[in-house]
Amino acid sequence: MKLSDLTFRIIAVAEKAAAIARAIRSEHALFELLVEKKTGSAKNNRFVDDFKTLADVLIQEMVRHDLSSRFPGLKDHIYGEENNSFANKLGESVALEIKSTEEETCSLLSKVLNGNQDAAALLAQLVHQDVTIAMDSDLATVEAEVSVEDIGIWIDPIDGTAQYVNGTEGVSAGDGLYQSGLPCVSILIGAFHKTSGHPIMGVINQPFARRTTDQWEERCLWGISYDGTNKHNVVPPPLTRAEPPIQSLVLSGSEDNDIQSRLGNDFSLTHACGAGYKMLCVIDGVANGYVLTKGSTFKWDSCAPHAILRAVGGGVVNLNEVLGAMKQLAGDKTDVKIAYTIEECQVRYHVPDSKGLNPGQRWSNTGGIVAYQQVALLKRLLGMLG
Repeated sequence: MKLSDLTFRIIAVAEKAAAIARAIRSEHALFELLVEKKTGSAKNNRFVDDFKTLADVLIQEMVRHDLSSRFPGLKDHIYGEENNSFANKLGESVALEIKSTEEETCSLLSKVLNGNQDAAALLAQLVHQDVTIAMDSDLATVEAEVSVEDIGIWIDPIDGTAQYVNGTEGVSAGDGLYQSGLPCVSILIGAFHKTSGHPIMGVINQPFARRTTDQWEERCLWGISYDGTNKHNVVPPPLTRAEPPIQSLVLSGSEDNDIQSRLGNDFSLTHACGAGYKMLCVIDGVANGYVLTKGSTFKWDSCAPHAILRAVGGGVVNLNEVLGAMKQLAGDKTDVKIAYTIEECQVRYHVPDSKGLNPGQRWSNTGGIVAYQQVALLKRLLGMLG
């Protein structure tokens, strides 16, 4: 299987996913009907209000259905944040899945929607529509091939769910970086190699990237990093001033005060919502790095952006792991050994970081992460955090 073919299909399903996300947001009464609060083991402990929406489940199952139809060998190796059980307002538990026909999917959706046939029909139509896009000319040149049996997929159907639920237009921190709001929402689909665990392909779709007069426009980034091939559609930020820009980091608002104090001495710090969005800021170059010392991101958050970062020469490391490994090098920190250590400490996606975690935390990036484009920046951060 050509990686370009898989990437092209994932770009298409991500575009369809973005259309579904916008359609649900545009119907406020429908959106209120659909929101279901996460509880129990599926709850991310870091958030007081963590929501599971029909949009999450519907998009995830649509991606699973469409990719499995194109690449049957992937069917049992597509993983996501959400289980497909959805409770409607009547208390009925419905196992949501995409059926073979639009009519069957509509019938199932109507159960979730308390018999709302109009809404069910609209969503079923969106799920089953054919998306026609042209292949990126750079993507078409990618000749790298991989066996479908060697590939796993991580999906985060809507990263930044709280921002999606709240629906504000966003608070800009300047230089193209938003601290909150719908621009922080992203759809993340990444592929990893099941033996090495390395991310090899990623697609990020921002369904609400830009607000026009009467609607939202999306944007889509992709990247491939596999077997010596590094291709992407990332456009470097324009140089708007003669002097070097101040180095900046994007952080979570919940980051420890001590960490913020240490980093704030040398960097401009900005808080932003959404793990995927913060990594997107690093990809876009509006932030030089993203530091998170807590284990509150997950494999589905980081797989897609990690692949794109590797394609542009950067990466995402397990923070605790790389700090420990650098200490073991002690005075033997040659460039070769440092490069090897950084590569060995890249986040992997084929096995959990720890087997002792509860189900809701099993696939978390337990050691914290650092996302970066420039290795020199990573080395500097490790020196400050070690």
